[in-house]
Amino acid sequence: MHPVLKRTNTDLPVLLQVTPHGWVQARNSILTCAVNSLCHENVKPFERAVATDQLYSLVSPSFVSPLLFANNLLAYSVTRSKLALNINGKLHPAGGHSTVRNWLNSLTMTVPHFPSGDLLTAIDNDQVLIKK
Repeated sequence: MHPVLKRTNTDLPVLLQVTPHGWVQARNSILTCAVNSLCHENVKPFERAVATDQLYSLVSPSFVSPLLFANNLLAYSVTRSKLALNINGKLHPAGGHSTVRNWLNSLTMTVPHFPSGDLLTAIDNDQVLIKK
């Protein structure tokens, strides 16, 4: 299996660099030729990438496409819908709600060290917190 296919969906910098055209060009040349020969000349690169990933998922049912996983992340950021992610995950090798949530939970931020003496705490007594 191609090294990009192994753990790409968990690597944020690689996800940010994935493009439909580049993704299709980096695939197996025989598979790319088959998809290109089946498509019209006006088929968009994203649609070609989806077709290629569908064929990869036939060989490996647990395959999660980085391109479609990124699409699922975008759908989750807009809808926050478990159902939408699970439907998309059933139709495409994009992973479902649990895959997206596990990936989001695994993201860690490195919290920078806060230098002492750079924070001033103030309380505004005139601020209205509750208006009755």
